[in-house]
Amino acid sequence: MRFRAFTLADAAFATLLLLVLALFASRGLPTVDKGSGFVLRSKGQARPDLKGEGSSLAAQLRLNPNLADARTLTTVPGVGTALAKAIVRFREVHGPFQHLSDLEGVPGIGSKRLQKMVPYLTLEEEEAAWSTK
Repeated sequence: MRFRAFTLADAAFATLLLLVLALFASRGLPTVDKGSGFVLRSKGQARPDLKGEGSSLAAQLRLNPNLADARTLTTVPGVGTALAKAIVRFREVHGPFQHLSDLEGVPGIGSKRLQKMVPYLTLEEEEAAWSTK
């Protein structure tokens, strides 16, 4: 009985498949760097009910609208490209948001939309601290 050896094409296909799987695995994971706009909440804080949240890491991350750029703001549910740009413009003209309710001053954000956005937002500026425990 003879076994067929892998060809170069088989190896290239396997490499491509692994690359695609790695991209799918890492897609959607937010970056938690200084200046990214995301803040990792400490364990002692109360967690709002985030229904349908797929990842425990994503559930702990909240976006600071005072720090985030327009592209990052589009990761908040209910915020598209135009609204993200409007938030950044409003912040540049009126200064940083003092309260999350100040977002209602942005054209296109009413109380209902703000209620959907609030679980994903924070005004905290602490850096993300990763525990090694």
